Amino acid sequence: MHVGYVDGSDRSFCAECWNAEAEAGRCPLRALDDEEDGAEDNFWIVDDCASCRRPIKYKDVRLLT
Repeated sequence: MHVGYVDGSDRSFCAECWNAEAEAGRCPLRALDDEEDGAEDNFWIVDDCASCRRPIKYKDVRLLT
């Protein structure tokens, strides 16, 4: 599941705040995904949303371009 997005300036946004960015005509470069590949994989990355500052917890980055 996509939990956030990264813009061209390498800023992370949570999925909720990205809606406002998308309405302004911006397109993400990468999606932040929280799907687990294996039960033994406990590695999580946490970034703060550039808009609301809430932490975004994700496991994978997917290039969208």
